Amino acid sequence: TNKLQTHLECLYNYTRSIRVLQNNLTWVVINLPSNAPKINVKLFEEKLLEAFKDAKAVLIKSFSKLECCLLISMARLSAKHANQPFNLEMVLHEYQEFVTFEGKKIDEIPNHSLAVKAIEKMTTAQLVRTLSSR
Repeated sequence: TNKLQTHLECLYNYTRSIRVLQNNLTWVVINLPSNAPKINVKLFEEKLLEAFKDAKAVLIKSFSKLECCLLISMARLSAKHANQPFNLEMVLHEYQEFVTFEGKKIDEIPNHSLAVKAIEKMTTAQLVRTLSSR
């Protein structure tokens, strides 16, 4: 039960929604196997993963163009450098490459404070993490 409680607390802390908890509990009860009608942690883990995927999709849809481009730039950096850590300057340089198409800039490079604020939002949403949070 400790593991189950941990999963439920994690879900609530992530979504801050009693309704999401109720929907997940209802889903688990409805999908109990008839041959062994016992609630187990595995059922919650599966539903929890689905809930996190859905929540992240909704979150990303609410992102600004800057946040989306920075997230893409970080993903490109991560792919180029085999998941090695990178700094803000590297992200902004990758951003510049990303928004330049055939030698034409399709967007301006943001100032540092805007980029930091956008990255803080992504860190809070647990889409990226800082070295200190590892």
